[in-house]
Amino acid sequence: FYPAYVSRAHERTQVLRNLLGKDKVCGDCVTSVEYVMKGSGFARGLDGEGLPWRLNAELSGGGLIMDMGCHVLDRIDYLFGPIVDVQSTVSRKGASIGGSSEEYPLVEDYVSMNATIGPSDWSVIPSEGANVQCVWDFVPPEDRSKKNERDEFVIRGPKGSLRMGGMGAAGGMWKV
Repeated sequence: FYPAYVSRAHERTQVLRNLLGKDKVCGDCVTSVEYVMKGSGFARGLDGEGLPWRLNAELSGGGLIMDMGCHVLDRIDYLFGPIVDVQSTVSRKGASIGGSSEEYPLVEDYVSMNATIGPSDWSVIPSEGANVQCVWDFVPPEDRSKKNERDEFVIRGPKGSLRMGGMGAAGGMWKV
């Protein structure tokens, strides 16, 4: 079984590839890549009744991290090179704020990862040694009326940085 890594072909990914490689908007190398996904509004099928299949360990095999996180990691690999020296923290934070197993998944709902970009002959821009930090935080806020959703890549280089919407359908790209 291999997932379809279609985000490589997304227009957003190809525009980013040109901005970094051809236009050099961040300079002539990448020094860091950050990704944050907070909240679950970007995942399909989470607004129905009951525990959706993505959060059921028996059906999904790993929940939202495996379902969505693999595409983020593939996009980083595709643009910058292999992700090496990975260290991560994985937990089920949502269960600790109370509630039943119908409300909170039996799969991980929080992952933070630190890594480095390794040597590559396919990266769009020199990136070896760049720091990679990713956070997937699907824990619902204690006050459910307040949404604190975020889905964003930040790519930094010696001459600037670029922000881009991550996996969600919305989100543009801008230089900061």
